[in-house]
Amino acid sequence: MNTIALVFLSAAASALEGRVVGVTDGDTIKVLDGWFVEHKIRLQCIDAPEKSMAFGQRAKQALASLVAGKNVSVKVLDTDRYGREVGEVSVDGQSANLGMVSMTGGAKGNDGWP
Repeated sequence: MNTIALVFLSAAASALEGRVVGVTDGDTIKVLDGWFVEHKIRLQCIDAPEKSMAFGQRAKQALASLVAGKNVSVKVLDTDRYGREVGEVSVDGQSANLGMVSMTGGAKGNDGWP
């Protein structure tokens, strides 16, 4: 049964590429694709403080240092209740999601969906 679930998730995933044109907070970015469509992306499986919370600005700055103005690839796996696409963000072949968890003041990992 686990194998079937994994195959289903793989089939449901989509990919997009574009340039990061905004960093909303420590776990959400805006990506402009090749068709000039803006996508609001929530980084999967991480939790960062909100902008108004303690360390919220530090988390936003940490994510900006990784992705702002750069070309990224996003493996979109879901859409959250706010309409954001949820996925794994890669920049220069590295996971921005993992990068945020490894940075002090960045984010903490979680094993679920937002």
